[in-house]
Amino acid sequence: MTTSETEEERPGDEKKSCWSDIPVDILCEVADRVPYWDLFRFATVCKTWRLAIYRVHLPQRSTLLVPYLLSYTCIRERDEYIEFYDLHGETYKYPIDSERQLFGGTSRLYARKFGWLLLKKLELPFEQFYLFNPFWNLVVLLPPLELELGFQVVLATFTSSPIRGCVILVIARRYGSNDHIINTCKLPKFDWSVHKTRCQGSVEGVAYLDGIFYCVVPKIIDDLNSLSLSISTFNIALQAWVMDYASTTLQHHTRSSAFCVVESDGKLLLAVRDEPVLLIYQFDWLRKDWIRVQNLGNHVLLLDHSSSIACPTLGRDSKFSNKIFHLDWGKEPFTFSGNGVWRRP
Repeated sequence: MTTSETEEERPGDEKKSCWSDIPVDILCEVADRVPYWDLFRFATVCKTWRLAIYRVHLPQRSTLLVPYLLSYTCIRERDEYIEFYDLHGETYKYPIDSERQLFGGTSRLYARKFGWLLLKKLELPFEQFYLFNPFWNLVVLLPPLELELGFQVVLATFTSSPIRGCVILVIARRYGSNDHIINTCKLPKFDWSVHKTRCQGSVEGVAYLDGIFYCVVPKIIDDLNSLSLSISTFNIALQAWVMDYASTTLQHHTRSSAFCVVESDGKLLLAVRDEPVLLIYQFDWLRKDWIRVQNLGNHVLLLDHSSSIACPTLGRDSKFSNKIFHLDWGKEPFTFSGNGVWRRP
């Protein structure tokens, strides 16, 4: 018997297992039960775990729509971090790489979805937008956008994760007029397209659905104490702007009204905030009119000034079904209280 054969048959001498030997499908099952903010510690264990998270698990995880990043963003000059909380009331801070020159307290947030933030670097002679994923520590720098003199950005959003390509929309308005410029940048081409138009008012909200941006333009009618609400659309493929795609009047709204627009499973929802209540409307595609919403079903609606999300409630999140969280108004949810009105407890 040779020495090598003796060593192979020695009792108790088993091959040592390694964490990196765990099959990817099992890793993904484990990762699916790990909170979103802990996945980054999970991914630092080894290369195998990191690839399982970034290439397999995250692209397939439906909870990318769950707005852990949609809560609150704080980017300060000296202490740079992103702060956010989940619906269970926990607050988290995620530090930002201090070596990144894009940050430093001079960036403004415009939209956040799919784990990505759309920000604009301030104090530059041109508009410098960029997409940032703080969890993956990835930055997608967009080409500089030069606006005509007198125009300023009023809102910006994007269609999907930039990993698989997306379209960025930037709407600018000339100060003191109804002149607007619609700018779109389609990734991975990285170039801006410009379309000039006019609106009867300023665009207050935008939602994306099936290749079209739906822009909401509200106007208070003083004499009637009501709200004139117009929808205009921008078709990405045709680069076509259709003004007053639908126009309607909503009763009993005041100048203090604030608006959030959100897409939910093919539906277009509008939240009108009149302190201390919320009114939710759904757009009727056939009648081209807004109807009151009294039940969200198994969805939760999260509203914010920069972007809003409606997503299904599954598993432990089922207790949030048919609730609305307005992130500018604290953590207490709104529930339906009758007469088409949503209130906090």
